[in-house]
Amino acid sequence: WYRQLVEEIEQQTRQQFGRGGARVLGVKKVLKQSPHRRPGQIKRSPAPPCHASDARTRKRFMLGYRWFANAYRQAAARLRAGELDVQFPENCFPPPLAFKEPAPAPG
Repeated sequence: WYRQLVEEIEQQTRQQFGRGGARVLGVKKVLKQSPHRRPGQIKRSPAPPCHASDARTRKRFMLGYRWFANAYRQAAARLRAGELDVQFPENCFPPPLAFKEPAPAPG
């Protein structure tokens, strides 16, 4: 099973590279390379919001994150307004409250 899977991947890769004209380096050239060498040019692109295997999963993540961020913002606004028993979404840290000078001790 494993060998068949590897052969299928190799065949797909050969077909893909055959169309584009690109070539793989091969074992000797890979082993000759220094692991500390930096590439001459680096592609700069923004990081994705999440790494997902398909668009549907990415969309579900974004919908969930938007819900979480909106719930957090609403709870934080209520806390800033003075409501102390606000429920924040799970797995988040509420913002710190403003420091208030303690009342003087009686007497």
